[in-house]
Amino acid sequence: SVEAYKELAEYLRCEIPWGPGFTPLTWPPPPFPTPPTPTMPPYLGILANHLDPKIVQGIEDKLEQMNKQSGVDIKHQTEQFHESPESAAVEGVDFNKIYMFDDTQESYNLIKVFLRDTYKFENHNFDNYDIDFVKEDYFSIIMLDVPKNLWDKCLEMVREIKDNDPFKRPILVLSSEFMHDKIASFYQAGADKFLVKPFSKNHLLAAIDKITA
Repeated sequence: SVEAYKELAEYLRCEIPWGPGFTPLTWPPPPFPTPPTPTMPPYLGILANHLDPKIVQGIEDKLEQMNKQSGVDIKHQTEQFHESPESAAVEGVDFNKIYMFDDTQESYNLIKVFLRDTYKFENHNFDNYDIDFVKEDYFSIIMLDVPKNLWDKCLEMVREIKDNDPFKRPILVLSSEFMHDKIASFYQAGADKFLVKPFSKNHLLAAIDKITA
């Protein structure tokens, strides 16, 4: 979404020019010396729903350049979003680890950028799902990016996780589905929060704050 892309631009503390359809004209933006990419990938126009791993790495590299050039640690810009281990809803687990299921890794890559200073991540494909993972205690949030073709499977996963997780960790569901009855079905299955894609960084932070409070 436009909102998510602008938030990322603000996070990088630079201005990005826009073209037709809100597509950025250059990447990376000034003041970086790297030449602009000749042809922009189409998913940058809907950044909140698509982010290529190469772009993620590029952002990481640019942040490091900014740190060196400006003498200011850009990471400190996000301190307002930091949570302390004492504020975790689940005791005895690693508060800064999210266990995620995302077959395409699109949401996974975006969320890694949004929460890069606050959380670590572990991503899995739905085909590799095994309920025994809930016996592990090194993460505190379970996140599912639900595709429409796996709707019923993911509903059953949420029910099973809710019934078997000994730590009762919160479950955050992501999906482009916006029908009320579809969303309600996940809440009935045991999801703690349903976040409709595309979403902004602030929406994601608000959702995490709510389920970990």
